[in-house]
Amino acid sequence: MINTFISATKKVSNTIQAHDIIPKREEEYTEEVRIMLEKNLNDFLKVVKKEIPKFYTYKEIDGRVKEIESMNRKLVSKNRNCWREVSDYCGIQIIVHPFKTIKEIIEVLKNLNTKINFKIVKEENISPKDSISFGYRATHIDSIYNDLKIEIQIRTIFQDIWGQLSHQQYEIARLNGYDKAHNLPRDISQISSLLEITENLSELLAKNHSQPIPTTKVGSPNEMKVLFTKKLNYNGHISDWEFNILYEVSKLAGIDSPQQLEKKWDEFSKKLNYLIDSTPNVIFKFSQYLFVGDSFNTNLFADTKVSFEMFNKFKNVLSNIPSI
Repeated sequence: MINTFISATKKVSNTIQAHDIIPKREEEYTEEVRIMLEKNLNDFLKVVKKEIPKFYTYKEIDGRVKEIESMNRKLVSKNRNCWREVSDYCGIQIIVHPFKTIKEIIEVLKNLNTKINFKIVKEENISPKDSISFGYRATHIDSIYNDLKIEIQIRTIFQDIWGQLSHQQYEIARLNGYDKAHNLPRDISQISSLLEITENLSELLAKNHSQPIPTTKVGSPNEMKVLFTKKLNYNGHISDWEFNILYEVSKLAGIDSPQQLEKKWDEFSKKLNYLIDSTPNVIFKFSQYLFVGDSFNTNLFADTKVSFEMFNKFKNVLSNIPSI
């Protein structure tokens, strides 16, 4: 009798699927959903990293998708029914170089809508509630890429330092039973004030020394750098001696307009068998290409003879630049 009952129970249980017993909600935030979101976010990250030159950022741009536990806490605390109602299930962090401004990064992001299905929904400057307080500061941008909601956090290096310090202090205070997380010690606030002063000075320097993209003529090595980083999206190392020589070679070849340089750069890029950003001294190789012409083998790692001729011809340029 017992064996017959067990056998019958097994037959019944084998015909019942798991989703018949525990219905799976369509909008449930599962690991499968999280992985799918991560894949889509990585696609967007590739675009952002390509469009924002390393010239602007202090460290690598990174992103994250909320873990399941973090999402559940968010849904409960914000009284939300579905993860799609949350605006920051995907996030990107951009830390701005000390002598660049957040406005420059935002301008690049705004121009993305001409290239991909992307739009900025909301832009917000996060700061302490009153002008005499110190605390977390950043620019938060709610955006949509295809149907993916992404919160983009943009901070200067000084704002990021403050964020790291205050979070550490909060954790130390919490471990010691001190639950007033926002009443940070006076010393931490003093550090915050110094960081804010440093940031303001950096912004002033950036404003006084910033250069627009040349539109009619490239008149100096610095303008050459601006053209390549801002207009041609060059993400590689910015080396003074490379750009000084490129400027001199361009003058020698009669190429001085941004349009001419862009055309030659495009020709040069197509001749390479590898990525420009991973090529050592790629600006110098571009100079060699202009110096020799189409006969130059762009995929040759180094042409000693051509290098020597160029260095010798422009040794006056090199003499004023410290050795690297």
